Amino acid sequence: MSCRFDLGSGPAVIKSADRVQMNRFHTLLARRFGRDGILCVDSGTAVSGASPGLLRSLNVWTPFYVGHLPNATARSVRLVT
Repeated sequence: MSCRFDLGSGPAVIKSADRVQMNRFHTLLARRFGRDGILCVDSGTAVSGASPGLLRSLNVWTPFYVGHLPNATARSVRLVT
């Protein structure tokens, strides 16, 4: 599992330490405060990371998706395994 955010100076990529099993429900905790972020899956090991640069705010002007893409968008996305 991974969490990504970009404040304008490049992306922060935080990857969970624990693997997840597909086709099962999971609990995800993702938090961001300024440049710092934290990710925890199924009450496992929390992993932290930070975005590069000095910017600390996240402005969202386009649609914001958590969990999945809407059906119309998902059809146009090619899945790579």
